[in-house]
This record gives sequence, C-alpha cells and structure tokens, in this order.
Amino acid sequence: MKIRDYDKMNFDERQIQIRGKVYKHGFIAALLLLCINSILMDLDFMWASPFRQNWFMVVLLTSYVSVEFILRGVQFGKNDNRIAYAVVFGLLSLAMLILSVIHVAEGRTLIEDGMLLSIIACVLFMSVTVCVFIQIFREKKNTDTIDKN
Repeated sequence: MKIRDYDKMNFDERQIQIRGKVYKHGFIAALLLLCINSILMDLDFMWASPFRQNWFMVVLLTSYVSVEFILRGVQFGKNDNRIAYAVVFGLLSLAMLILSVIHVAEGRTLIEDGMLLSIIACVLFMSVTVCVFIQIFREKKNTDTIDKN
C-alpha cells in the first residue's frame, strides 16, 4: 500500500497539520452521521432510500471538509487550484438544481424521489463555490491593504 508523500506535493508543515485536523474532523463527522443514521434505521424511521441516505452523507461530508479547507486557508493541491474546484462544485449544484426544476415541472413533489435531498445537496455544493470566492476576495483585499501600507 502506497502512502502519499506530502513533501512531493509541496505542502509546508502548517498545511499538513491543518489538513490532518480537517480530515480528522471529517472522519468524526462521518462516524456521528453513521451512528445517527443507524439509530434512525433501528427506530424504523426511513428518511430516504438506503442509496440516497449514503449519497447524502457523502455530499454532506464532502461539503463540510471542503468548506473547512477553504476557511482555514488550506491549499487543495500542488497548484492550489481552488477555482477549478469551485467551478466543479458550482456546475454540480447547477445540474442538481436543473434536475429539481424539471421534476417539479413534471408535477412531482419535492419530497417524492428524494428531490428535497437533491436541493439540500445543491445548496451544500453551492456553499463550497461561494466560500472559495469569498476567500479569494478576502485574500485580494488583504493583499491590497498590505500593498497600500
């Protein structure tokens, strides 16, 4: 099994430590979500189909970890391609929104076929996109303030 070599990815010690903490938080959140979902299933409370439950937990965790990375100023990779990730998350949320609108236009309700979960996932993915652009704006503002001084 190959372990990633962070030195080759050009992360400094701060980046590696923060990435580790964020992944730890994501892992703990995953355990909590799985426990809560297990308890709900034991109580015979089916809030979605098993596939949609798992899909929604993955979306929730991905969004959570991504937003925490952004807010803590962690690089996404060697080239710090945040804008590319923001575009991907934005396109995914746009696609989910379009599918939701099509379902509603066909006369289906939002609860039917897990569309409410799709709309929530759309909002979660869009939050990643918004966070990236807010962080870029903050960095630009800080750079402009430093340059003026």
